[in-house]
This record gives sequence, structure tokens and C-alpha cells, in this order.
Amino acid sequence: MPKGAREELGITGDEGLQVEEEEEKEQEAAEEDEDIDPAQLAEIERKKQEKKMNAILFGEGKYYLIPSFFRMIMYLKKKKEEFSIVFNSYGVELDNVVYEFNKFCQGEHPCFNGRNNTPLVKVDGSKNQKDLRFKEPTQRVCLYRQGEEINETVMVTGGNDRCKDMAQVNMIDETDDVQVIRDHLEIFTHTLETLKKYGSMSVSHDYQAWRDSGFKNSCAKLMMIDQADYQTQHIFFDDNADDGEDCIVDVRDVITGEKVAQNKYMDMYVVKVHPHKAILEPEYFIKKIEECEMKRDEEIQRVESGIEEEE
Repeated sequence: MPKGAREELGITGDEGLQVEEEEEKEQEAAEEDEDIDPAQLAEIERKKQEKKMNAILFGEGKYYLIPSFFRMIMYLKKKKEEFSIVFNSYGVELDNVVYEFNKFCQGEHPCFNGRNNTPLVKVDGSKNQKDLRFKEPTQRVCLYRQGEEINETVMVTGGNDRCKDMAQVNMIDETDDVQVIRDHLEIFTHTLETLKKYGSMSVSHDYQAWRDSGFKNSCAKLMMIDQADYQTQHIFFDDNADDGEDCIVDVRDVITGEKVAQNKYMDMYVVKVHPHKAILEPEYFIKKIEECEMKRDEEIQRVESGIEEEE
């Protein structure tokens, strides 16, 4: 963490225990004050939670998102590319990932806030900038896989905790924010529309279904693509995108529902990330994007020229 950043974030360590105790006493007194403005009380609670999150995420100088990922965004922003970000996970860390990502977008990340000799980066919609922040519940979704076919996939929007089974999913009361989408074409359309409107999403994938299948690729993290859409390129980065059945990404043609061959989608739609390289090489993701774009361009040229695909 840059020098001076801990103090700015209110992470003071043992020497700050007395100050923290005094702040807690002030908050308790405010909560007991019957005349306090509810908005003021809400702001006190917000600051308390923000300080807690800062300590959890940045207290030891450790992050969920690595610098090469942020540099990829800076690169795409500088090129004035139209792009969106989707966080895909089987884990429980998405809340922390989204929090850190929003800090970056708002120019408040301790490594990208313009202070302590760090660059200032914003993608929050200010000054005609692109806005990638997570702002609405509809940007947070859960996927459930009831079988190996993509038409057996269910999406629940609204950022709720995962349901333990489909019986709970079927009991969900739908609202403007919370929707249960059971058609894979509608899931695909909803995803594209959400990304077009907000620029970012998080997807909690169905680890239980993948585990129950014996970790079959056809029940792994679902990635639907429209191979006839020459204007859009999806790139899924994952350190477990291994060979054959061991690949954690299940790539499907959204129109036919068929699996896309691995020798076709690797290094074009899916990239196996080597964590140590991604950490050590600042331009790691930038180079991978360029390689994927080059391979996709070659495929499009081959299709338009009527050249048959090599087996």
C-alpha cells in the first residue's frame, strides 16, 4: 500500500484503538439520542461500515483485484474502447470485489487516487467519463444450472444471497429489481442490456451443481456467446481454464445451445490466467486481450472469405 494511504483510510493499527473507542462511544450516544436526524444516523452508520470495509480490504495492503487488471481498464479507457466488466465467481468474495472495484471507479482506491504518488483514475461518469460502477441491484445476479443444457439454466437478479436449492428459487417473490429468468435467450439478452446500460455485472455461479455433476465441464461456469455477432467479443479470464473436462468455463453457442470446441474458444473467448505472471507483469491482461482480438479478427476474415475452419 502506498505510504500515507493507511492514515487516509482510517487504518491506524493498535495506536488507533483509543480513537476508535471514542468514535464508537460517540456513535452509541448518537443512536440513543431520540432527536437525531435519521439521515444523520444513516450517514454515521455508512461511515462506520466503510471504515470497517477499508480495514478488511486494505488493512494489510492486500487486495482482491490486482494492478494489471486495473491497468487493463486504463488501457481500454485510453483507447476509447466500448467495453464492460463482468466478475464471475463460485466463491463468496463478490461483495468485497464489488466494493474495491467501486472504490477504483470513484478515484478512491488507495493505489489509484492521485495521492501518495499514485495515478488518479476515474470511471464514474464524471466529466463525460465512462461509468462502470455497481449502482443497481440488477447488476448482481446468481445463476443456477439444473442440468447440462443451457435451457436448464435459471438467472436470479437483484443481488440476493444464493438460494440453497431450486425450491427456494421457485418461492422468490419477483419485483422490479428481483427477477427469475428461466429462458437462456432471455438470460443472454438481459445480460447484454444490463452491460450496455451500466457497464458492469457480477455473476455468482452454481458451484453446487458443478460439484454434484462430478465437476463436469458441461455444468461449469456458463459462458454464452453469439458467434455471428462480429461487433462483440467476450473474453473470460480464469486461472482454472484448463484442458478438456478440467476447464472451469462451459462455452456455448447461445443460438444452437451446442458446446463450442475448446481448440476454437481458447485464447479467443477464454484465457487461462497464470496468477504469478498476472501479478508480476503490469500489461498481462492487455497483451492477452490483443491476442484474443487478433484471433477473432482472423476467424471473421476466414468466415467472410468462405474458408472452411481447420479441424
